[in-house]
Amino acid sequence: VPYESPSMKSKPLSATFILATGFVLLLYNGGSRFTMGLMLKPMADDLNWTRATLSLTVTLFMVVSAVVLPVIGRLVDRYRIRTVLLASVLLSSASVALMSVIQTPVQAVVLYGVLFALATAGTSIAPIGVMISRWFPTRLGLANSIAISGMGAGQLVIILVLTAQLESIGWRGAFLVLAALGLLLVVPLTLLSIPEPALPGADTPNAPSGSARSELKPSDLLRDSKFWYLLVIYAM
Repeated sequence: VPYESPSMKSKPLSATFILATGFVLLLYNGGSRFTMGLMLKPMADDLNWTRATLSLTVTLFMVVSAVVLPVIGRLVDRYRIRTVLLASVLLSSASVALMSVIQTPVQAVVLYGVLFALATAGTSIAPIGVMISRWFPTRLGLANSIAISGMGAGQLVIILVLTAQLESIGWRGAFLVLAALGLLLVVPLTLLSIPEPALPGADTPNAPSGSARSELKPSDLLRDSKFWYLLVIYAM
């Protein structure tokens, strides 16, 4: 029984849309997060910045997006998952749109290294995996594999398209295209295909009991070597 839909009649169609939305969200996530590598040279040449300056921005992005993942997980547990995903996509689109008009390294650090990193964590495998698990309790492995394949597809499709158009539209135009993709495709899809769930803590078939939810605390994660291992791997 799906976590976010009390009606069995719409389960197959709703689950299909949920899976498609997860795929598209991770496609956008995977493509947009690797766009900076494509922009490094033209940005450095146009703004007269060193590669080291831009590399520092990328490094900060990777660290921030990894560190805030536990916070994103807490938000997903506490609030409606559609709200978290929508806010993340909107922040992602806004930050890359503003990247098209940057003039100083500080602006790049704030917009890409911090804000875009927060948005990327909000549409990463962690929240998408939670969403998928609520709709596919019996075929979770297959469903997650399909959704996660969107990341690879995004790196291939989005990067190839932007590479082909980079010479004609420039790096500023490429950031605008990326922002438009988020606003015109990902936001409407998220709004239309993810139904409003019951509030966290409601009596739902796949929701954990209150005692089970309260067993793990953030302080427990900080003492877990596996958490730090995964954090380092993600940041790298």
